[in-house]
Amino acid sequence: MISLATLALVADQRILLAAVSVSRTSNADIFTYLGIAAGGIGMIAGIIYWLNRVTHKRRFDSHPGLFQGLCQAHGLGRNDRNLLKQLARQYQLTQPGLLFVNPDLYDPGRIGQPLKAKQKELLALRDSLFGGGDKQAKTPAKQAPSPKKTKPAS
Repeated sequence: MISLATLALVADQRILLAAVSVSRTSNADIFTYLGIAAGGIGMIAGIIYWLNRVTHKRRFDSHPGLFQGLCQAHGLGRNDRNLLKQLARQYQLTQPGLLFVNPDLYDPGRIGQPLKAKQKELLALRDSLFGGGDKQAKTPAKQAPSPKKTKPAS
């Protein structure tokens, strides 16, 4: 008969062999795990890149983004920006950046009733953006010099 001590010794050896075989992994398994980890990191990096692109487009490549950039470029404060936003809403402009290229939008005759109280501020803002407002309209545009006529060679 097999003694109890022998069975315990054989059982311990089998458990030890099973533990050693589980802890040993092949190179293929290691590369599989590394590939999965690299793929996960790549997916996370791709998602972060995509979110940054969407945020950048929304912030800079849009009409509100352009308006914000123009306000910053002209050094306008919060009050001036809010005043321009009110003016853009009055005209229902889908592109509020038009306020930076069209001085006629600041015309006192076209300003609606809610902004009449802020007419002086709007005119001062127009003058700061367009360099004098009415002064430009009163000065005649310089004409290009006419080309000199040359006599044909005889």
